[in-house]
Amino acid sequence: MFDLIKKEIPQIKLKVLSINNIQEICNFYNNSRLVIGSRYHSIVLGDIFNKKFIGISYDDKVFEQCIKTKMDYYKL
Repeated sequence: MFDLIKKEIPQIKLKVLSINNIQEICNFYNNSRLVIGSRYHSIVLGDIFNKKFIGISYDDKVFEQCIKTKMDYYKL
């Protein structure tokens, strides 16, 4: 998936997280400009932290959340 994103948006900086506590999650979302996620909770947290997000949907939950919040999505 990273290769596809980098191909489409070459200037993007991608980061895979290894989270140990809730504060690290909050810091990550607070310091992000855009969240790209394929998991439901990643985009819900993006919405909670008022960040733009792009959902990569292989699941109806992700697709429906993107539609509900009027955010971009790619359906696999």
